[in-house]
Amino acid sequence: MWRNFDEDELVVVPAAIEDRVKAAYRDLGARCHLQAGENPVIKHPLMVTGDDAQVFIDLLLADDDGDGNDGAGADGRRVRPRRMEQQMRYMNSLIIGLRRDNADLQLAMERNYALLVGKMSTMNRNCTQAMRSWQNKLRKKIKLALLFCHFQEICIHYGTSMSLE
Repeated sequence: MWRNFDEDELVVVPAAIEDRVKAAYRDLGARCHLQAGENPVIKHPLMVTGDDAQVFIDLLLADDDGDGNDGAGADGRRVRPRRMEQQMRYMNSLIIGLRRDNADLQLAMERNYALLVGKMSTMNRNCTQAMRSWQNKLRKKIKLALLFCHFQEICIHYGTSMSLE
């Protein structure tokens, strides 16, 4: 809208659209309070900031009372609410970011827990197999030792000396 009535020679809006908009304003008749060469759209200085993929658009201080000092004599009355609003938006953005980080950490912890359970299960199986293998070897050695003791008893009983070699 601003460009339709802007006296700047930069052509941004196609001529057909510009002509239709200007004709619509002229057709307002008595309801049109637009002076010749006046732009019906007021420009306001804006401050655009962003944080964590959020865009904040704030209106900068403007000379509302016509004294030309743009709020310098307002003793901060108009500045303070905007700063508090910006701080609240910033804090809200931080909270949203922390919630997102928390959710990501919870997912990572769940994945790590699943990996840990899998590794512990594998370790438990390996330890069980090692214990069984060790038990089997120990049983065989005990059987051999008992067999040897029994053999020695038999030898002593019959009074012979035999060796296992």
